[in-house]
Amino acid sequence: DEYLARFIDPKTRLGVDLLFGVGDPEQGARETARPAKLFGVTVKVARLDYLLWLYLLSDQPRHHDDALSVLRTRKVDLAKLREKLVIAGDREALMRLKDWAAEATRLPEQGWRDLQRKRRARSQE
Repeated sequence: DEYLARFIDPKTRLGVDLLFGVGDPEQGARETARPAKLFGVTVKVARLDYLLWLYLLSDQPRHHDDALSVLRTRKVDLAKLREKLVIAGDREALMRLKDWAAEATRLPEQGWRDLQRKRRARSQE
């Protein structure tokens, strides 16, 4: 995509998303990112509200699963995120947030990542 690239370290297989978009949520995610130590290296990490906003825009199943995990932490100010989505005029993301927030309150079912782990384990047998 023109606004996102993924770097995967060939040695460790760790992946990092690089954001290039010039508007929100990518720009806001970069501007409000906070420094954090990751494997001994200080990196800028997007705030959860912007991360959730990015997930809302994605059509990848893993991002739906990740969004539910973020919502279940209850560390995101959903009222502020809804306000940002209203200002951005993103009705689709608002509806998706409503649906996902309701889904996050239910007991988690088998998520995308769990299915991927099982597939990998079967393929290695």
